[in-house]
Amino acid sequence: MKIVGILGGGQLGLLLAQSLQRYGATVNVYDPNPESPAFKTCNEATCDSWTDAEKLVQFFNKCDVVTYEFENVSVDLLEDVQAKSETALYPSEKILAITQNRILEKKGVQNLGHPVVPFAKISEISQLALEARTLSYPCILKTTTGGYDGKGQYFLKDELSLNKVLPELPKAEFILEKAVDLKCEVSCIVSRNKKGQCVSFPIFENVHKDGILFQTQQPAKISSFVQDEARKIAENLATKLEVVGLLTVEFFVVLDESDEETLYVNELAPRPHNSGHITLKSCSISQFDLHARALLDLNLETPVLVGGNTIVMENLLGDEWNSESGWDIDLKPIFSTKGFVDIVLYGKPEARPKRKMGHFYFVR
Repeated sequence: MKIVGILGGGQLGLLLAQSLQRYGATVNVYDPNPESPAFKTCNEATCDSWTDAEKLVQFFNKCDVVTYEFENVSVDLLEDVQAKSETALYPSEKILAITQNRILEKKGVQNLGHPVVPFAKISEISQLALEARTLSYPCILKTTTGGYDGKGQYFLKDELSLNKVLPELPKAEFILEKAVDLKCEVSCIVSRNKKGQCVSFPIFENVHKDGILFQTQQPAKISSFVQDEARKIAENLATKLEVVGLLTVEFFVVLDESDEETLYVNELAPRPHNSGHITLKSCSISQFDLHARALLDLNLETPVLVGGNTIVMENLLGDEWNSESGWDIDLKPIFSTKGFVDIVLYGKPEARPKRKMGHFYFVR
C-alpha cells in the first residue's frame, strides 16, 4: 500500500484523498491551516508552515510519492526539499516552475508549437503605455507570478483606463496580453502516468464571473473538430512536459475572419482543476480517480461522457452565505433548481466573499 502525500488541504486535496483511499492508498496531507477540509478525511495530517524546509523534508520522507493541489508553493524551496529527499514529486517542480510564471508558460507553449494570444513582458511600468499601443487596446495586464481567480489582473480598455490603474499597481513584473473577442472558454484535463500512457477528458466549457469560475458544462458547445484539436494540444503538452499526474489546459475559443473557431492556449495547471469537478457526475471516471491512478502506477482509463444529457457544475461562493443566520446558507433554492442532481459542500468553517465553499450539479 503506497503512502501518498498531498501539499494543500483544500477541496481539491479533499476529493483527491477520497479517490486515493478508494484505491487502497494511505494519504498524508500537509497544510498550515488546521481547519483544512482534507484533514477530515486523510490518514495523517501535518499542520506546518509552507516555508519550513525541515518539516517539508520530514513530510516527503514519510511518503512514497508527493503531489499538490495548488501551485503557490515556492519552487526554490521544493527543489531544496527534493535534494534532501528521495521521494518523487508529481508533477515535477520543473513543471511547477513553468506554470507559476506566466511569461515562462506562454513562451513554453509557443516553443512547443501551440498558439497563444499576443503578449509582452513588462519589467518596468514605464514600458506599459508603449507596449499597450503596440499590442493595441484592449489589453489585460497580469502579474507574472501569483494571483488566481482574477486577482492581480487589470483590464485596460484604453489609455484612460491604463492611467487610472497606474497608481494601484504593485511593484512587480507583469505580462500584458492582447484581449481577444471570446466566443467561449474551454478546458481539457489530461492524465499521464510514468509509462507514458496518456488519456484526456472530453472538453469542458467554462463561464467565469469576476475572474472566478462560475459554471462548467459538458458537452462543450463547440465543433467536434475544435474539441479534437484541443485534446491533441493538451495531450501533446502533457507528453512534452513529461507530466506524471494531471495537466489542465485552459483555452480561449475565438472566431477568425472566416467565422471559424480558433484556439489559443491560455493557462496550464498541473493539478486537479475546479472545472474538473464536473467529471464526478458527467464522465465514466473522475479527474481525481485518474490522478490517483497515475500516482499509484495503475492503468489509465479513457474517460467517456455518460448519461446523454448536458450536465452543469456551478460553484457556490461565500457570497451565498448569510451573516444574519450565523454564516449559513439556505439550500432550498439549490435543491429546487430545475434538473438538480447533487451538491457538494467542502466543510470550510468560515464563509468569505469569493471563497469557494462548494458546488452543485444540474442537468440542462
